[in-house]
Order: sequence, then C-alpha cells, then structure tokens
Amino acid sequence: MIKPNDRLGLAWDRGKVKYQGSKLKTAILVTAILIAGVIEARADAVEATVVTGMQPWAIAVDSVTHRIYVANQSDSIVTIINGTLNSTTTLPGGKNPDVLAINPATNKIYVTNYFGSITVIKGATDSAAAADTIGGTGSMSTLIAGNHPSAMAVNSLTDEIYVANFNDNTVTVISVVNGINDSTKTLSTTTLAVGSGPEALAVNTATNMVYVANSGSNNVTVINGSTNMVTTTVNAGSEPWAIAVDQATDKIYVANFAGNTATIIDGATNLTTTVNTGAGPVAIAVNQVTNKIYVANEADSSVTVINGASGTSSTIGAGSNPVAIAVNPATNKIYVANNQNLGTVTVIEGTNDSEATMSVGSFPVALAVNSVTNRIYVANSGGNSVSVIYGNGSGSTAADSTAGTKSGCGCGSGSGLSLLPPIWFKARSMKKKARLSKTAVKES
Repeated sequence: MIKPNDRLGLAWDRGKVKYQGSKLKTAILVTAILIAGVIEARADAVEATVVTGMQPWAIAVDSVTHRIYVANQSDSIVTIINGTLNSTTTLPGGKNPDVLAINPATNKIYVTNYFGSITVIKGATDSAAAADTIGGTGSMSTLIAGNHPSAMAVNSLTDEIYVANFNDNTVTVISVVNGINDSTKTLSTTTLAVGSGPEALAVNTATNMVYVANSGSNNVTVINGSTNMVTTTVNAGSEPWAIAVDQATDKIYVANFAGNTATIIDGATNLTTTVNTGAGPVAIAVNQVTNKIYVANEADSSVTVINGASGTSSTIGAGSNPVAIAVNPATNKIYVANNQNLGTVTVIEGTNDSEATMSVGSFPVALAVNSVTNRIYVANSGGNSVSVIYGNGSGSTAADSTAGTKSGCGCGSGSGLSLLPPIWFKARSMKKKARLSKTAVKES
C-alpha cells in the first residue's frame, strides 16, 4: 500500500484518506496527485528504442556482462547491444539466423541459422570464437547442426549445447571437452534421433536432463545429459510447441498448440497431467519463485496462469496475438509480446494478475529479461528495432493504459534470479510461414 508523506498532514488508514488539516477537499486533491505521481514513477515504461538489423527474430540477454544479442533474419547479422549505454555493434550471424542461446559460465553465445550452421560468438571480445576446434580440426566459429534448427539450449554446468533440428527429427549435441582455455579445448558432436518435428527444448541443469517437444509426433523426448542418450518418450497433447522447466519442483510444462492444453510432466517419474489453456498456446514461462506458470495463447489473445502447487489454472486477457512471454522473478512481473503492426507488450502483476499494456515497435516476436538491471528487451521484427523497457521495481502498473480482462475468456480466479539464460519463444504461424517460404526459395 502506498502511503503519502506524513508531512502533508495526511494519514492512510485502511484505504481511506483522513483529513488532519483544515480543508478536506484540498487534502484529498493533494493526496490523489501524490499517489498518481508515485504510481507513475514506479510503472514500467519504454526508456529507449535501439536500431537493429532487418527483421530481428530472436533475442537473449547475458545478465553477467549486460550484453543483449539479437539475431536478425533478413540481413543475416547479429546485433550486440551494450546494456549500459544502449550502443550497438554487429557481427555476421550466418544465413538467416533465428535461434540464440548463451552460456554465461563461458561467456559464449551460440547462433543457429535456418540452413544448419551455428555461429559462436566470444562474449569477452564480441568477436567470432575461432580458436576452439571440433575433434581437433575446424573452426568453432561455424559449427554444423542438422536440417533447419528450430530451438537450442545450453547446459552451463556441463558446457554442452543441444540443438533441435526440425526437418530431420534429430537433436545435435555439441560437447566442449578438455583443455583449460579456448586454444586447448576440443569439441565433439553427437546426433540423436527424436520424435517428429522437434520444435522446442529445455534443459534442467539440476538433474542434467533435456526435454524435446516434438510437434509432429505429439510427444516429448527425454535425454539423459550424463550419457547424451534418449531414455524415454512421454506422450503430450496435440502439437506441442513450447516447453519450459521448473528446476525447483522438477516439473516440465509443455504447451500443446492444437490441443489447447498444457502437459505437466513430473521429472522424477515422467508421469503426466493435463491442464486446459486458452486457444493456440505458443509460448510458456515459469516463475520458480512463486511456482506459477504462464502460457501465451495466440489464437484467443489470452494468458493462462497455472498454479504449480495445485495444478489449477485461470485465464486472463492479453493483447492481440500474444506470441512470446517472459518472467522477471525479481519483481514478479510477466511480460507478453503481442504481435501486431502497432505492437504492444502486456505487463502482468504476478501478485494479483492485474494487467497493463504499453506500446513498443511493430510486430514484436521475442522477449528477454535482465533481472539484475530490471530491463526487458523486446525484438520488433517489423520495426527493425529493440524496445528497452525499464521495469522500475515491483508495484502497481496502473499508470500504463490498462489492457483489462479479455471478454468471454471464462476467466477464473525458482529461486531468486534465474541461473539460466532467458528463453525466448516464437509464434507458431510465423515460424511455419517462414519455413515454407524459405524452403520454396531454396528448392526453386
């Protein structure tokens, strides 16, 4: 509760302003102005817009170095943003880069492109990391994955990189082994067969298990990171499209696009339960501190909130076409990118599910959060830019224009800062269209 300054002669008692001076109307007016000013100061706001390359599609933050990495599909470059100055540099990113992952322990950034190669960036110098080798030969700056990589994750504890290859139904495992520096390390690669159309994956560093959502075969492949072998396959809903892990509870959450459900996997037993979501769930994020899970539903412009403890859920409104979602566990706020020409971000207050909305660039497709600096970075694919939002602490978002609860939606009632790099999610329809158009160009 916001308390006005006592020197104004006002007291705050159970939400009612009591007059202690001589003019009640004046006191109420001053109080209202003061409260509005405090809320305004604490509300989330866009503090900068940073120009990127053409069609930024993926974004990730290194909360140690405060660098932000943006993969730009159309001009095949990576924009590197200095989070302190919002200044930029660029590097080649391979042909049509569209997936990013960061290993904060080694300060390496991995960028996959649509045609199967991986660019490795050395974060210390923001240059291509050309010193590491694959099996003693070749440059680490251009690794090879499978056919059309669709997702990537890094286990920062084991220094292994997992890449889901959509078109050949495999996962490429890249292991960094031996040596104490870049010049003496070597790399080994392993290819694992998984389900059909692997679309997303997530790593549980606590258990060293990897989970792959297969959109074509409606299941999740489980990989043991210690052996890098497939241990089992778990049934999911129809067309699983996004996946996230709660390391605190060892639960895995899968958003099933065509089934309008989320599958919850118990990591200890691989047993599952199912929760209904809104229509067309495409993105999912976990707040390990509150044990709540947030699912962005593209088809009916809503967000489903799952209580991880009870397994119950409720649905609240969002902007039009929500396609990406991210959590700031430090402030208990949730950010949803709404993919439209006049792009917006919905801000959800985790304590009460109240909502606000703010304008960003055109067609936002990806989000990343730096919980240390309380900045949220939004990749605007239509605006060729990144919107920088200052979260400005926990508290009310009422000063932003309110998005409100979606009409007719049937709404009902981890640990500190994340140790993993932020995960970004992409819209199903946009990804499908991009794949089809690029395949046509390649085959023509």
